[in-house]
Amino acid sequence: MRYFELLNLRREPFSNSPDPELFYRAKQHRECLQALEIAIRLKRGLSVVTGHVGTGKTTLCRQLIRVLSDRQGVVTHLVLDPYFSDAREFLVHLNGLFGVDAAEAHAVSDWQLRENIKNALLTLAVEEDRLVILIVDEGQKMSLECLEILRELLNFETNEHKLLQIVIFGQLEFEPILEAKANLADRVNLRFRLGPLDFQDTRELIQARIAMCSKDISPEGLFSFWAFLAVYLATDGFPRQIVQLCHQALLAVIIKERPRVTWGVVRSCMRWRTLGLPRRRRWPWLAGAALALIVALAGAGIYFGYAPVSAERLRGITSGVKLPDVASWFASAPAAEKPGVAPQTPDASTPPPAASGAASGAGIGQQVQHPAGAPVSAQSAGSPQAQTAAPEQNQPAALADAAAPEQPALTETEAARTQAEDSQPARESGHEPGPPRFTGVRASSQDGSETLEILTSKPVERFEVAFKPNPARILVDLMGPWERRADRELPVGTARLDKVRTAVQPDKLRVAVYLKDASAGPFQPKVEKTPQGLKVILK
Repeated sequence: MRYFELLNLRREPFSNSPDPELFYRAKQHRECLQALEIAIRLKRGLSVVTGHVGTGKTTLCRQLIRVLSDRQGVVTHLVLDPYFSDAREFLVHLNGLFGVDAAEAHAVSDWQLRENIKNALLTLAVEEDRLVILIVDEGQKMSLECLEILRELLNFETNEHKLLQIVIFGQLEFEPILEAKANLADRVNLRFRLGPLDFQDTRELIQARIAMCSKDISPEGLFSFWAFLAVYLATDGFPRQIVQLCHQALLAVIIKERPRVTWGVVRSCMRWRTLGLPRRRRWPWLAGAALALIVALAGAGIYFGYAPVSAERLRGITSGVKLPDVASWFASAPAAEKPGVAPQTPDASTPPPAASGAASGAGIGQQVQHPAGAPVSAQSAGSPQAQTAAPEQNQPAALADAAAPEQPALTETEAARTQAEDSQPARESGHEPGPPRFTGVRASSQDGSETLEILTSKPVERFEVAFKPNPARILVDLMGPWERRADRELPVGTARLDKVRTAVQPDKLRVAVYLKDASAGPFQPKVEKTPQGLKVILK
């Protein structure tokens, strides 16, 4: 068995080859690709893309070819290695790209070689009205003589546009080479320099590659937040280094039999070093920013008259903060205590433990559900009074909210508005602000049929249903952006249903309902809309 199959993946997510299928459209890559498409469509001539080693130039080059190949009337030629001993060898190679026999090309003069290229461009671009593109990778290998050939090819044009569109991808050392050819540099229509990714793009690149290589349900939580941060600080956001380090981290997870990649796993894989890249030292910056934040919060408390920061308050605030690689990350709660599963009770909107995004994002107008079922506002859940009233309830969501600075008391108007937003009629009417949320499932049996309710905060507008074998499972896709306020895997335990697994994707929420009979044949269950979500009926 290949290593990635152990992680519920159908292929290797961190391959070091420039696979266009694994291309992640980071902000700068998306902007560069769009700018190149516009320049090529407008037939502007020469475009140049430069960047440090490992910033994704070759992957972007392959993605550009893939995008252009889907268009009608486009002819694309790629030069992978532009190192040629002299200009004539480059001309012979270009003649071969445009369909001239190699033996014939070697027998004619340099002038005839240029004429062959011009005639081919006139036929393709003028007579057949096709878009002809020449893409050169590793442009820093080109000599000044070869660059002069490209300048001459740009002279082949009509009164409206250039006959040949040229795109050069090169490392930063290509920039001084280009500047040395002032008559060519002056013809560059588009210049784009690629740099390293920021933390958000680094995190989304890793998540996107895992999602694109997953089978049906993306293995969410494979990387912890601290692992993302460790990868970013170790690689400085260079895509090639990110891919290499994440590959080593996945191998370490399997070898060490860890449930997911953590800070410690990433640090243990950093025996390799890549030299020659600019390193941005962020540790002093992060430490200074944390110290400045503490001082600012303390100063704000003194200015607004809050209670002084004492050791007791600090212990209370930080009691819910978890450090990387602690043992609690690997402990799983009993099935009966997992939130989101409500086989008997009607309310299954309890948020999951340690849900950093959901808990920290709760604000005024949102609610945190206690185990006893009493709704408490997110602000009151984090206050000292709420902690004193229920010290025995160890709620991770409430502790996460308590880590935030205290908020001033609400005015009467704000309190009335908050109460109106939190009212049950507003929630039932589907006007609750923010994206809809998946809150859990509820199963029941009656007269030989089983019903699984998919509980949501708002009515489901669009959904799709499919069946997948081996193992047998029903896939219900809730279309649109969704949030999840329940565990990723929820046990059901009825006569026919085993468990439910969910995955949040950019355009949908996938709910996979696994059958106890893993070899069951395909069937189409009955799915109905309800005010609380969907009802899946198995007869």
